[in-house]
Amino acid sequence: MKLRKILETAAIVLVIACFIAAPVGLCYRGYYASTHPAGKSTIYLSEIEDNVYAYRQVVVSSIPAQNYDIAIFCDEYGHQYTVKGHVLTAAYTGRPYAVVERYNIVNADRVTIYAPIQTIRYLETVSVGRR
Repeated sequence: MKLRKILETAAIVLVIACFIAAPVGLCYRGYYASTHPAGKSTIYLSEIEDNVYAYRQVVVSSIPAQNYDIAIFCDEYGHQYTVKGHVLTAAYTGRPYAVVERYNIVNADRVTIYAPIQTIRYLETVSVGRR
């Protein structure tokens, strides 16, 4: 009788612990994914057009969480990259390059483009939303 009571109590405690641990684990995983990049790389840029190293565009939505920037650029081997998330530009007079940080969250990648400001072409803002 006493053993059965102990086992029932242990089972209840285990179930309660699982209900508490699951949300805490998921919250930590989401926090960790948003603060630690899955990959970080430096890419040296080549010209897409004459004297243009990158395109930058802003996407706005009726839902604030869906707002993000897009950067399009080519590496020195001719591979094109499209990064959705946060785009920063920095004036730089040396060899143009970009630092890309990939996160495991949709539209949350970060890229910093180091190039002369006049070599980055800003495209029109795109609006996405319901009608």
